[in-house]
This record gives sequence, structure tokens and C-alpha cells, in this order.
Amino acid sequence: AKRSYSYDAVMRLNNIESCLIDMKKSRDEVIANIDQILEREKTKLVLEKEKNSSELRLSRYRAEIADQSKALEEDRQRINSLRENIRLRRVALEDARSRYQTGNEYLEESHKLLERARVDVLSEALFVTTSKLCARQKELVADLLTIYPIEQIQSESFSFKILGVPLPNSVFTGCDEDQVATALGFTCHLIHMLAYYLDVPLRFPMTPMSSKSIIRDPISTSLSNSRQFPLYSKGVDRFRFEYAVFLLNKNIEQ
Repeated sequence: AKRSYSYDAVMRLNNIESCLIDMKKSRDEVIANIDQILEREKTKLVLEKEKNSSELRLSRYRAEIADQSKALEEDRQRINSLRENIRLRRVALEDARSRYQTGNEYLEESHKLLERARVDVLSEALFVTTSKLCARQKELVADLLTIYPIEQIQSESFSFKILGVPLPNSVFTGCDEDQVATALGFTCHLIHMLAYYLDVPLRFPMTPMSSKSIIRDPISTSLSNSRQFPLYSKGVDRFRFEYAVFLLNKNIEQ
């Protein structure tokens, strides 16, 4: 036979069931209250979360700003140091420029003094040298006068002899050709040596060879043949000989 429940057991079960129902209602109410509270606090929680996030970012920013400020301060100190170095270098440069300008002025003044002294020395040396040169030239010309004495022929006017050999003035007709060539050779050698001693470049170069002397005309454009002309008449064209005497007279005039 199946055992039946007693009254007390049934009542306890009934009470337990009632308690369970009440507890379920209480649970539902608590859940509902929690949902309401969460709903009410949702915005506040979001704001709190954002606040915490913002404070964290702000803390990082402040740390970065502190690092940047420190680096900026170091850069400022470096810039100030560089500015001070630049200022000192400018002062040193100005001082060096001033010393250079002063030294340059002294150098220019020294150059001027040296130039004046050099000019004075050179002028004095030039004067001494010129005096010695003139004296030496006089001696050499006197020696030439001794070697080739020129004397006037008393029996004829404007006629001379050189080293005792008569030298006609311009007309050679009837004169001894060898004697004339010898006199012209002496004259050619005398003029050649005078030009050499006095440093006078002759317009018509000569080649002294005693009685076979020659003279050259490098100037005239009308000459087509040989430009050398003999200062002797034997065995040559009369015109070439006379033209050679003409050129010799031009050298004498020079």
C-alpha cells in the first residue's frame, strides 16, 4: 500500500512553496530594482569611465609636456650658449679686423716709405750710373777720335780727311777709288762704333769691312732687288755706290 502524506508534511510543503514564491517575487523585485538603478546610473558610469580615461590621457599629456618643457629649456640653454659664443667671436673678429686695418695702414705707409726710399736710391743710383755712363761714353768717343782723327783739308773748304785719308765731300770724279773706299770704310766703322757706344739704333744698318764695307736699306719700299749697297765704287754700279754714300750721310745726320 502507498504511504500517504500527513497533514503536517502537507502544511510544511505548502509553506515551503509559499516561501519559494515569495523569494521568487523578492528576487524579481531585486533584479528589477538593480536594473532600474543601473539604468539610472548608466550615464554616470559612462561619464565616470570617460573621466578616468580623460584623466589618464591628461596625465600622459602632462608627462609629455614636462618632457618637452625640459627639452625646450635645454634647447634654450644651448641657444644662449651659442649666442654667447657668437658674440665672443664677433668681438674677436672686430678686434682682428681692427688689428688688420691698423697693420694694413702701417704696411701701406711702410710701402710708401720704402717706395720713396727705393725711388731716391734708384734716382741716386741712376744719376750716378748715368754720370758714369756719360763719362765712359766721352772716354770712348775720345778714343774713337784718337783712332780715327778727322782733320779739315786746308787747301779745300768743307773737305776732310779721316786717319790721314782724304774723303771727298760729294763728287768722286777723278778720285782714287781705293782711297775713297778706304775713307768710307773708316767712316762706316767710326759711325758704327759711335752708334754702339751711344746706344743709337741706326736706320740703315752697316757692316764695316774696311774698303769693302756695305750698308743696308730695310725701309724703302721701291727697292725690288738687293737691299745691300756697297761703300766702294770699283766693279759696282755707280748708282748703287752713290746711294750707299747717301745712306751713310743719313746715318751721320742721325
